[in-house]
Amino acid sequence: MDVMDAILKRRSIRAFTDEPVPDEAVEKLLEAARWAPSGGNRQFWRFIEVRDSRRLDMIKMFSAGLKGDPTLIIAICAKISEPMNLLDMGMASENIMLEAVELGLGSCAIASYSEKPVKQLLEIPDDMELVLLLSIGYPDEKPTPRPKKPLDEIAFSEKFGEGFRS
Repeated sequence: MDVMDAILKRRSIRAFTDEPVPDEAVEKLLEAARWAPSGGNRQFWRFIEVRDSRRLDMIKMFSAGLKGDPTLIIAICAKISEPMNLLDMGMASENIMLEAVELGLGSCAIASYSEKPVKQLLEIPDDMELVLLLSIGYPDEKPTPRPKKPLDEIAFSEKFGEGFRS
């Protein structure tokens, strides 16, 4: 699969089968994150794989945005001392989600959660922030593509408002 195929295939999956994600797949997902670009190659990110069913249930209790029953959650943490670090976390997250497509997995980025109890549950140090949760598993749904704005409405040539390649 080429990159554009993975981009076009990726959907936010909220319904999962109960089939566990194999260790090898988790390693590939984390390798994809590790190879994401980061400002100054500082790699401030930290990733926590969560597969224990009790812990997954607890995270779900504190995460209004978490739907379905993923068999894996990857918590993405960082010291957010500079705004650029947040961009780095976004690039690492997208790498994980695209690799998930390649592996036949579904994923959904979750930013709606109560940070304090989830941080306590995962024993994330006080100097680190929980940036994002990624719910991951084998999809039990096939959502249709969401409408996207046309390219000539969102992209410009040379200056803002100038038609794209017009």
